Order: sequence, then structure tokens, then C-alpha cells
Amino acid sequence: MVSNKDDPGPRSFQLTPPISTTGTRRSLLSGLVSSVPFFGSRVNAETSVPTQQKNGLGPLADLVGTWTGEQGINIVAVPSRRSNPSDFGKFELIVRPYRETLTITPIEGPVRNRGGNLDQFVGAVAYEQTVTATDHHPETIHVENGMLFYLEDIQNYSDGSPVLTKEETPLYSVARSASIPHGNSALLLGTHRKYRGPPSIHYISALPPNIGSKAPPEFVRPYYRPLNIANPNEYLQRAVSAQTILETTQFSMDSRNSGIVSNVPFLTSRADTTGFQCDFWLERVQQQDTAARKSSLQLQYSQVIDIDFHKPIVSSPDEDDGSLIRWPHVTVNTLVKQE
Repeated sequence: MVSNKDDPGPRSFQLTPPISTTGTRRSLLSGLVSSVPFFGSRVNAETSVPTQQKNGLGPLADLVGTWTGEQGINIVAVPSRRSNPSDFGKFELIVRPYRETLTITPIEGPVRNRGGNLDQFVGAVAYEQTVTATDHHPETIHVENGMLFYLEDIQNYSDGSPVLTKEETPLYSVARSASIPHGNSALLLGTHRKYRGPPSIHYISALPPNIGSKAPPEFVRPYYRPLNIANPNEYLQRAVSAQTILETTQFSMDSRNSGIVSNVPFLTSRADTTGFQCDFWLERVQQQDTAARKSSLQLQYSQVIDIDFHKPIVSSPDEDDGSLIRWPHVTVNTLVKQE
């Protein structure tokens, strides 16, 4: 079991005479503690965490709160009904607009990872996400919970005093864990950066990249009709095109950065989730309709989940190398922080 409470270290317990239960809780505890010898150095839980660690959320601090948005687009290809895992490229494309509520709360901490002469102080926030379709059949289509982690804070304890060090700088500054009721869980790691001005939103493709040499041109036609959803990030770019954005903090995380994606066996055999990548843009937006020139926070995200199923369409059995088509499951949305 992992805990974020300071552990005083190894200890041994001695049997003592029964303690009266009629006293206060403090007297019970003092009777127990007096019988416990400690080996090595004692760690004081109240003073061992440096002052600068008390608010250890780093760039995650402004994410705390409730966010809502109604500009979401969900794009996912699934195996065609009555298809088998050994079939060639039979799929159905599901595209649904949605609204969501994202609630982010801080975890009391920072959480201390003990590593000998170096300790890591992890700032963590928990999130809960609920997504509801806004098309002709409104229903909850996604529920997720997880955590975001700030990983850069490492302290050097080799000389007995906490000193900030640039040594052993972590390769990744932020991470995300996610749990989804389909039976998936994921750990993503990555980096963050803060810059002035609007977000740098890159191009992404919702099209499967490896459909096979003999796939007909109309194979990917569903991605273009009736809406062009080949580049879902275009919806994010449109949302900020008329805004004045003062600064942006960008978080980029990927399960391929020493992370992992796990699935229940049914999904592994029929629609295997193999990768998870996401970008968040936390933006400070200038309000144009106020005399005081106030600003507000806005959160945009784009995430791509790789789902592997069905064989590429090839011209001969010799081209069948056992690989599966990789179908990007893409979700994008723009959220506003509720005050």
C-alpha cells in the first residue's frame, strides 16, 4: 500500500501491559509510542517537508476547479457489426458532438517519494470527467477519473539537509493516470512549457495510417462526409481564432514515454488500445467586453487513443505481416473555468 503520509522509518514493537480504554485518545497513543524504540534516524513529519513544498502543484495549480464546455467532438472507429477479428478492414465510424464537465481537485501533499539521498515531492490533482452527447440521442458516453502529477521537484538529502538540486532532473515533468469503465487504464508522461500568446495547436489526423495497399479510395470517405473530421484540431483553432490570448501553458503527454496502457482481455483480443497521447492548452484569455480588461482561464485539449483491430487490405497473402490497422480515437474540446 502506498501512502502520502510520512513514515517514521523501521520500528519494532514490544508487548506492554493492557492500557485502560477509559482515558483520552492522547493518553492511549502516548502509552503506545513510549514502548516503541526506533532504529536509525527519526523523521519529524511536521518539519521534514520544506516550506517551498507546501504548495507543490507547480503548473497544475491553475487547473484546480470546475470546467465546462459544449464544443466537444468524439471520433472513434469500431469493428463492424458481425465482423470477426480476422477480417480485413471492416469498420463503423462514430462521430458525436458532446458537452462535458471536468472537475479537478488538489491532493493534500506534496506526496513524498523516498529514494535514499534524493526524494521526490509530487504535486497531484485528481480529476473526474463526465461527457454527454448533444446529438439527437443525448446520453452519457464517457466517464473517466484519474490524476495529474507534477514531477520536477526533487530534493537532495545526502548531506542531511534539504537542498534543491539540478542533478537527477526527471526526464518528464508531468504525468497523467486515467481509468475508464470500458476496462482500460493508462499512465502517460510528458513535459510542459509556458509561453506568451495563443496556443501552438498542431495538425493531427483522425485517419488510420495503415489501411493497406489495396484499400479503395472510398474506404476513408466516412471521415469526410458530411463533416470533414480528418483534422479534428481545426475545431480548437477555430474556437480561439477571434480571441486575444495573453499566455498559454501547454502539457504534452504520451503513454510511450515510459508509460503503459492496460486493457481487459476482451478488448485486447478485439479492439486493442495500444497508445494514448494528449495535449492540454491552459490559456489566459483577455475579456474584450469589460472596461477593466479582465482575463479568464480557458482549457483546450486534444487526445488520440490508438485502437488496433482488423487486418489491412492487401493484394496478396504475402503482404499480410500479422499487423492490424491502427484507428485513431480522437476527442477535442474547449472548456471554460467556472468561477
